[in-house]
Amino acid sequence: MLAAHGVETLVDVRTIPRSRHNPQFNREALPESLRAAGIEYVHMQGLGGLRHARRDSVNTGWRNLSFRGFADYMQTPEFAARAMVAAMGKVLNESGVKDDRDEHQDQTGV
Repeated sequence: MLAAHGVETLVDVRTIPRSRHNPQFNREALPESLRAAGIEYVHMQGLGGLRHARRDSVNTGWRNLSFRGFADYMQTPEFAARAMVAAMGKVLNESGVKDDRDEHQDQTGV
């Protein structure tokens, strides 16, 4: 499904990349199956994680406070910087420059 839509890299933002109910999505299994499909895997937990909603949140359309907290986080300079690193990692990797982020060589990540 991912390859059919042109996805080249999957960035896993889960704090703990495991699933009790779907072990094929665990960090030990997912990179291998993605690689077999020609898709790269990179774990960047700093882009995800549990975030608390700000008292002055402008994201009031989210009734779920966890979603609102993440929407608030996505509007911070910290998130923008981490997203830029993720995007640049793809460009650097395509040009053949080594990228040591998150066990890059072992996980064939971005």
